[in-house]
Amino acid sequence: MTYMIRPKIEYYDLDKIIAEAPMKKGKNILEKKVKEEDLGEESKTLQKSRIINFDKFWTIEGVNYNNKIGVYELSKELIPSATHDELAALSKESKEKGGFYCPDSRLFYSILSAVQDSGNTDVRDFIQEKLRKNWLNTLTRIKYFPKAENEVIHNYKMSDEYSVKGDIVGKDGWIKDVSPKSYLELLLGEKDVGKINNVFQFINKTDCYVWRLNSKPNKLDERVAGFDADSDRAFLNCDRYSSLRNSSLGVRAVGTSKVLLAGEMK
Repeated sequence: MTYMIRPKIEYYDLDKIIAEAPMKKGKNILEKKVKEEDLGEESKTLQKSRIINFDKFWTIEGVNYNNKIGVYELSKELIPSATHDELAALSKESKEKGGFYCPDSRLFYSILSAVQDSGNTDVRDFIQEKLRKNWLNTLTRIKYFPKAENEVIHNYKMSDEYSVKGDIVGKDGWIKDVSPKSYLELLLGEKDVGKINNVFQFINKTDCYVWRLNSKPNKLDERVAGFDADSDRAFLNCDRYSSLRNSSLGVRAVGTSKVLLAGEMK
């Protein structure tokens, strides 16, 4: 199994890219640096994501992941199918070498949201095709406990692993119809159902549907969070078995991002 290592090219100089990029007539670009530790509501609202195309990946600016604006690269090839533990081990090794790795469910959704914000149809079509042809896994593991709160482990077995607790158990259904909706923020980092459906409407031209355990198990039951889709709906899967072999998107973090406060850049 091979992994792509980031080539040494000048795209990393974002200031140079922005300065040399063409601007639409009559449009002005106002830039503002965002501190990772202090992202205000105004900046979130005014942000404009931007995507730059390279041979083997896209660079996506303006990705709002866990309230930090960052720049990520999305590989044009999926990470090959593996069990969840194998995927975590492969991702950890690849990330340490500067390669692509599997995102957790929050970063996966954040990438989709940034693609929607950018309006880039090439990346949209790529993700839609992969969602409809594959069960894409994430590095999010869900622990369903018999009595205690469920535990959602993000970046499973990675150096930046973290967890949140809450209620995931409930009925399957369209996310706009099933309640309570607290599970959405636990899994996606977003609680606005309308905003989530808008993202999936852009990516898949459908609303989002959730699969999960419908009742508390008799003993600890660990499942994997993932995404897939068909022409009728996009699926947020919270009940995949960790032993199943599935592929995933390949991403890697580049750094902090610029926030475009007005106009647009293509």
